[in-house]
Amino acid sequence: MKCGKRVVFAGLARNCAHSLPAILRSLEDIGSGADDWGYVFLENNSFDGTARQLRSFHNRHHRGVMRSFGDLESKVPKRTERLAILRNKCLDEIFASETMSAFEYVVILDLDGVNERIDKDRLLYLMELDRPPWAAIFANQSESYYDLWALRHPTISPDDCLKRVRLRPAGMSEEEAVKAFVDTRKISLDPSEGLFEVDSAFGGLGLYDLQALPGCRYIGVDEEGHEICEHVSLHADLKERGGRLYIDPALINGTGTSRHDARLKLAARLKRSFHKRRARIRAMKAT
Repeated sequence: MKCGKRVVFAGLARNCAHSLPAILRSLEDIGSGADDWGYVFLENNSFDGTARQLRSFHNRHHRGVMRSFGDLESKVPKRTERLAILRNKCLDEIFASETMSAFEYVVILDLDGVNERIDKDRLLYLMELDRPPWAAIFANQSESYYDLWALRHPTISPDDCLKRVRLRPAGMSEEEAVKAFVDTRKISLDPSEGLFEVDSAFGGLGLYDLQALPGCRYIGVDEEGHEICEHVSLHADLKERGGRLYIDPALINGTGTSRHDARLKLAARLKRSFHKRRARIRAMKAT
């Protein structure tokens, strides 16, 4: 399928070398079906070949931006705060580019194991719509929609499920709270049922109307400094402007059961665990 629209891919990368080859090939394939394409890839704190692979991709194509931020974690210990900072930088890079800022769409995606496959034809079909009646469309997973922290829906998931776990009643264990406040929100969407409207979602991949995004921002911590899902604030900004958001049950990017570190080798998994422990110790000393 060929699409007459232009798209920029935006993703954050940290220790994604195990999944990048397949994902980057998919993006090249999708880009080849569009009228024009570009990318913004931002990397930090990787100890594998992530930065090298992204630089190699950039050197082949020269269609966008690839930047490394080194040890960002030591400066910004909270993960969601780092994610919000970098996602906002992605948007800033896009709108600073005379070429990419004029594109119709941006695909914001995770560059790791949750994107087991990306449905090229479905994405190009959605982009080919003359006047999309949405500000963003999010991916679905074939077994179960997994991204419950990002999900907001008036009845299914009206608030922050992990905050509910953190503020669970006295005497309720964390395991019990997860079952009560997280597991009960799991949904499975039939690809034949049509678009499912939400207030927020993500699922590892979102197709956004780029021209609806200027001024919208990610926020990764609340007023008390607690970590929150950074996608929710951006989507609240879109909703406030009248944008409509949907999960497309037919836009499948995986099973919903694969972890972000799927296919990561044991040695790299152990090294990642060591770095996480060191970061936690460093954060505790800082407080």
